[in-house]
Amino acid sequence: MSKFIEHDVQRPSSLYRTSSAAASFASTSPTSNGKKKGVDIYEADEQGVSPTDSRYSRLNCPLLLFAITAAISSINYGWVIGSINIPALVIEECADGPVAWTNGFPSCIPMSSTLWGLVVGLTPLGAWAGSMFSGIAADKFGRKHMLMYNNAFFVSGAIIASTSTSVAQLSVGRFVSGIGCGVAANVVSTYCSEVSTIRSRGFLGGFQQLMILVGVFLSQVVSIGLSKAPLWRVLFSISAAIAIVQTLLLFFIPESPKYLASTKQIDKAEAVLVRLRKDMDIAFELDDLLTVLEYSRQTDYVPQPTMWQ
Repeated sequence: MSKFIEHDVQRPSSLYRTSSAAASFASTSPTSNGKKKGVDIYEADEQGVSPTDSRYSRLNCPLLLFAITAAISSINYGWVIGSINIPALVIEECADGPVAWTNGFPSCIPMSSTLWGLVVGLTPLGAWAGSMFSGIAADKFGRKHMLMYNNAFFVSGAIIASTSTSVAQLSVGRFVSGIGCGVAANVVSTYCSEVSTIRSRGFLGGFQQLMILVGVFLSQVVSIGLSKAPLWRVLFSISAAIAIVQTLLLFFIPESPKYLASTKQIDKAEAVLVRLRKDMDIAFELDDLLTVLEYSRQTDYVPQPTMWQ
């Protein structure tokens, strides 16, 4: 015997929307004999979960591809923090020989171990700075566009570091790249969380950390062949190439439905949910999203972030 889904949350009547996707989905569905029959979107299994309810849909191919595209920023994060490790002796101690200038660039930048530690430490300092404003910026520009804009930090930092001729220039490059790392750490996790479903949230929640480790691993592998003068400059410049590739790919992924709904772009949020939840009914999920947003506005349950949040 079929059970029916019961909702504990009482939704404001002004918020409830009948999704056009829900109407089209509920109209027809193929049967085993090739005929069409109506689908009751309220019908549930023994666990009280409707097989057509998008809130409980599993990870699908489009959702995974969108998450991977966003998480390229996390790969770049890992690349930035890992690429400086293996060529350290070549850069700071001129392990390949005395300083030699080629096309206006020195083969190494000699400095003390203390100063080298400061240069390396400027990356997490930049990440701290980036993480402070990334939340406000992502709420203003959107998660997708913020990832695009953030790639400017990765590109700028890579160019400055790969063309550095002094300790000061290398330090600035590492700091600027660090800002990109801090923004990526915040925005990637936010985007993956907001496009995920209940069943895929656990996997996508740890997706950012996984991609950071992938970036660190790739940087170490590539560093084996590029950790000598002057190829260490190429190693630093690869971060810019990663950022450019991701910027192009970001044009093909949707914005977070939660961001769209929070900026009162309800029709666009609904269209994105239909795209994310392939062949599923998104009526309940959209209704829940609007209810939570309205509740937060009425009760200040989610306060506006400050510079320090």
